[in-house]
Amino acid sequence: MPINGEYAKDKNAVYYINNPITGADPHTFVYLGKNYAKDKDRVYYWAKPIGGADPNTFKIIDARLGMDKKDFYYLTYALGVIDPASFTIINDEWAKDRKAYYAFSGFIKYIGKVDCDYSTMKILKRSYAVDKNRGYYEGAPIEGVDVNTFQEIDEVSAKDRYRNYLLERPGIK
Repeated sequence: MPINGEYAKDKNAVYYINNPITGADPHTFVYLGKNYAKDKDRVYYWAKPIGGADPNTFKIIDARLGMDKKDFYYLTYALGVIDPASFTIINDEWAKDRKAYYAFSGFIKYIGKVDCDYSTMKILKRSYAVDKNRGYYEGAPIEGVDVNTFQEIDEVSAKDRYRNYLLERPGIK
């Protein structure tokens, strides 16, 4: 029985694009919208379980972000938000609460809690940020930045008075 254009179920299994979802309960499985679904035991994003998400209290925030009574979830990653009451989305790649900043890598993955000087952290246009000590690209520190002149040019490049930066996240070439 089709649920929507991607999900279906019968009395034995739940399917995502004709592939069975291991462990999904067809009797309690419901599509929530925006790529989210749940059964009595789990919450799913694009048919992948969101580890630790509570199906009884889960709510969709947007197409990539959800929350339950204990945490926020980006795609299938638990964010480990320190202060859920003050959690806010800054843009597609950054969020914060009263105690920490959190970085995302566009629609790809959750980067994590950012090790930064919270009191001086400033998100620039989209992907880059700066605090009193260093610059950041998608949450990863960029050492040697002149923090007084560091500026984002576009989502993949930035500059300071010494050099230009392109995708300055370790491991990206």
